[in-house]
Amino acid sequence: MELHFDAHLNGEIRHRIRRQKVRASRTILSCLLFLLSQNCYVHRSCAAETVAADVTITPRGSSAEDAFEQLRKKGLRAELLGPLRLLVVPSELRFKPVPGRELVEAMAKFRGRKVSWLNGGTTAVILRGADEADVRRFLEDIRSEIPAVRADAAWRAGWMEDVRVVPPLAVAAMDDKDKEVSEQAMRSLARLGWPAVGAIAPDAAIDPLEKALADQNGSVHSSTTFALGSVGGERALALLEKALANQDAIVREHAADALWRVGGEKARDLLLKRLAEEKDGNVIETISSSLREKYGGDPEVDKALKEAEARQPAPAQPIPVPPAVF
Repeated sequence: MELHFDAHLNGEIRHRIRRQKVRASRTILSCLLFLLSQNCYVHRSCAAETVAADVTITPRGSSAEDAFEQLRKKGLRAELLGPLRLLVVPSELRFKPVPGRELVEAMAKFRGRKVSWLNGGTTAVILRGADEADVRRFLEDIRSEIPAVRADAAWRAGWMEDVRVVPPLAVAAMDDKDKEVSEQAMRSLARLGWPAVGAIAPDAAIDPLEKALADQNGSVHSSTTFALGSVGGERALALLEKALANQDAIVREHAADALWRVGGEKARDLLLKRLAEEKDGNVIETISSSLREKYGGDPEVDKALKEAEARQPAPAQPIPVPPAVF
């Protein structure tokens, strides 16, 4: 009996598995800092009064990630503030058209979460929220003259999952002269999660990400690179271009995945350029899959994919298994 695998299909499967692992690693993303714009300070548990677009999708199963991807393609972004939790599409909303806002609210409610709607109702941040007394105490303690009190406040804020704690945490992470306070504020901000950070305040998120990329730790590079895919924008693209040239293949792989998430002509050009230079087989597979999914049918992309495939070594031939003799 001989087992044969289609090399292209096998590569696609491995790439999708790696992409799912990247998504699952959001809980350990590190080195983040951002400032919320003034109109994002107030948490609202109810839906926004205004929705920029009437978005309707048909969930094809229980996966919230797949539903979020459908919503994103139609212009409605949904992210989680805080550690990644298992969200599911309620059974009564599967396999039928559902308004996007109704779907997000239902998924949040199913797990006991609330939703803050931002940017005219096109961005949903799912979160637990915090007790008013806890928030007030944090706001007082983070301004204390005693470093130990500020450090404790910074630690507590990472567990509150409320957008109101982020601005003072960001100030502490950037400006506090006590190293312990600054580092704890950074860790707490990291715990709140980059995807939500990018959705809430993309411009203010770039500076700390750029700082984090200076870290020599490979895992920090990888998580920061993934975060840039959530932020987007010209500065993020410039940093992702640098990440594509990183000596660590895993960082380059994450950069390619981040560019897939950003999309656009600039991202396509960066992926094409790297594909022509890349030597690592796994990175080539990731770039190829990203280009194929996002830009398949583009003559320039199709040509580059064929050239990359021709450069790849031929897959090893399966070893015939002799029939069993009894």
